[in-house]
Amino acid sequence: CKRISQACSRNKIKKSHVIIASEDAHSYAKHFLYSLKMAGYAVVEVNAAYAKTLRKGNMASSDSIDLDGIANAVLNRRAKDLEEMGELYPGLKRSSRSYKNYKKDLSPMKNRIGKIIDELSPGFLNKLKSGIEPFSRASIYLMSNGFSLDKMRRMKPATLVEKLRKFHLRDVVGVSAKLQAYSAAAIAPPKAIVSSLSMSLSIAIELYKALEQACFAEKQLMVELLVQTPYAVMLSIPGIGVVRSAVFAAELKAPATWHTLDQTCAYAGIASRSLQTGGVAKPAENIGLPKSCNHRLKDAILQAAHHTGMQDHYAGRLDPKFKEHRLKRHYTQVTARGGKSGLSTGRLIFRLMRGMV
Repeated sequence: CKRISQACSRNKIKKSHVIIASEDAHSYAKHFLYSLKMAGYAVVEVNAAYAKTLRKGNMASSDSIDLDGIANAVLNRRAKDLEEMGELYPGLKRSSRSYKNYKKDLSPMKNRIGKIIDELSPGFLNKLKSGIEPFSRASIYLMSNGFSLDKMRRMKPATLVEKLRKFHLRDVVGVSAKLQAYSAAAIAPPKAIVSSLSMSLSIAIELYKALEQACFAEKQLMVELLVQTPYAVMLSIPGIGVVRSAVFAAELKAPATWHTLDQTCAYAGIASRSLQTGGVAKPAENIGLPKSCNHRLKDAILQAAHHTGMQDHYAGRLDPKFKEHRLKRHYTQVTARGGKSGLSTGRLIFRLMRGMV
């Protein structure tokens, strides 16, 4: 900051005439750019893919060539202001993306646990065989304490019932009997590898628990931030929960910054592009959905559309005439005539959102 201020003073340049631009800044540079903005400079960000198209040459890359692309993007007014770091919507963006990353890490961890269980106790993660719901609290508890078939066989029925009763299972005695019958019939692995497999399973379970706790913490943070925004009213729509509402808030930001409905649909990638050439006599051609869109917002709106189209309204429990929500009715009608129900319902959700938020 000091060197930039000295350069401006030396060349008699006002702060209001200085624009500091960058591509997608690294995490270690965010605070530096934010401090420049607080000092009174105009700090903007440029889309790296767009800046690449404005370089002098695309065959090679260097600092001067990259800077040329950034400068041309700023001259073309294709830059956006640096986001505030302490506001609600940037916080929702960080939290929602962290939550999604943790959720992605859970799947390979489940696969790792399943692979160990296949060697240590084949069929334990099959509810039809063991009677225990896979990766439920009871299942995680049993697998985290030196799990093995021999241990299950030696355990007294009363002890197993007492342990399972903590998790409020339905028909605990029946589940316990089925579990012990399974352990007696299952083929145990060689004793030489049981201890190593059991240790690997315990470590994998601890990692799984840590990821679940991280997901829970991020979701709690999303709830705390979401209730401070107008997007909290989206929770009243069946099929749209905390996670998808938080993604809407994080990617669309404050309602005052919204564009038109058509622009919002194009930004989310649910509006088909059209191409018209050859004069007014030639009709426009549909060339498909855009690839350059906000994929996080697109995933959230399509998931919300399909879930909403398959769930009844909560008010239907009180009065049957409210059972079918407007969005579900639209989804069913579009599906019946062979249309793209997800895209059409997603656009209707955006339209409904503009009236609710």
